[in-house]
Amino acid sequence: MKAAVFDVDGVLIYSVERYNYAVTRAGCTDCPRFWRLFLDPRVVVELDRPRPLGVELARLRAFQGIKILVVTGRPENLRRATLAQLREAGIRPARLLMRGPGDSRPEPVVKRDAVETLIYGGYEVAEIHDDNVDSLHAAGGVARSATLVLHSDDTCMVYRRGLLAPPNPCRG
Repeated sequence: MKAAVFDVDGVLIYSVERYNYAVTRAGCTDCPRFWRLFLDPRVVVELDRPRPLGVELARLRAFQGIKILVVTGRPENLRRATLAQLREAGIRPARLLMRGPGDSRPEPVVKRDAVETLIYGGYEVAEIHDDNVDSLHAAGGVARSATLVLHSDDTCMVYRRGLLAPPNPCRG
């Protein structure tokens, strides 16, 4: 099954407002209070919004018959909120892989392992969309023929062209 892997935050969803809210309220980053606020499902639903470019690309790939797989560093306790956000944006992923309880591994490792699980599960990963270059490198290391697409602000660029994907996924 041909598939495209999409990250959530920074690709399908803008989470900058939530990040700024958590920093302002906590007075710090990477401290327990920040993470409690940033990962609060109510705050996720209230402050996040769809990222049009990522949503458009995911919906286009689905229209083309490519399975949409979502791999995120978000923790499992945000599954319900994340699925609600994706549904609201018109995205129905075939799979949603999230960080398990107590999983504090770096995001690139989480994503590499998730993509490897998908490949072993029979998916042919044609594209990987992420806003973190280290995560693209890690996931691309196991999906060697995939096109890697780096998202930033309101744009994206082909970071590494693969064998299976259309020549310019950022244009659809």
